[in-house]
Amino acid sequence: MNITQVLRMSVQDTIPNASTTIRSALLTSTQPLIQNKIFLNPVVEDFPELKENYLAAIKEPMSISVIKYKLNSKTCKYQVLYEPLHDLCLMTYNCRLFNPSNDFLDAECTNFEKVIIDCVNSFLFKINCKKISTYAEFAETLLKPLSDIVVIESKQEPLAQPSQTKQKTFERGTATQQTIQDCIQKLTTLTQENQQKLIKMLVFELNSMDFDPENDQKCILQFDVENNPKQFWWFYENVLKCVQEETGEMEEEGEEVQESAQ
Repeated sequence: MNITQVLRMSVQDTIPNASTTIRSALLTSTQPLIQNKIFLNPVVEDFPELKENYLAAIKEPMSISVIKYKLNSKTCKYQVLYEPLHDLCLMTYNCRLFNPSNDFLDAECTNFEKVIIDCVNSFLFKINCKKISTYAEFAETLLKPLSDIVVIESKQEPLAQPSQTKQKTFERGTATQQTIQDCIQKLTTLTQENQQKLIKMLVFELNSMDFDPENDQKCILQFDVENNPKQFWWFYENVLKCVQEETGEMEEEGEEVQESAQ
């Protein structure tokens, strides 16, 4: 699937072969966004003196806290997936519109957009949807009204032809105990800050916005790798990525998983 095929899905739908809803998966995937203080709260709350001018110029004000509130299970305001993804695009769009000549904020927007697209792609992976290549591609689609977005059918992949050379494949089947231990070992080598980030990204259901991993010292990780292997492999890939960023170590993920399955 591609992103145009999932925008009209209900946020309350359960993800196939998973024990979580689309709403919950998106809430978890976008958790890293709260680290950005510029876009965390509504502009009119942080800068009340700008309220009149801001609301006159910006028709759809948006912030991270508002999106989180609207995604929360107890206060969910979204109906279809298009709505929260559209709101994600509004933050930097509004910022540039209200501050057209501010080089500092323009740079902050660009950096924040990189985080947004990483979060969105993390979510799309969970729902078996093709990842977005660039933020520009994402915003070009999501800033349109939903009625103007044409569903693009995914091209049918050609059947693989027999080959004498065995191709490397990244199998997302049941992980071996050794692979799980390898993942845990890599996790423990990371800095405490990165461990906390990875763990809070894994929590699929957040019942309230009071969840604070910075202060919650106890957390149990349980992988149902037989019935829901996607959850483990998604976390495993993020651990590897974090290790690479910290140490510069490059690993062939497909080769590593293939070896662990032998």
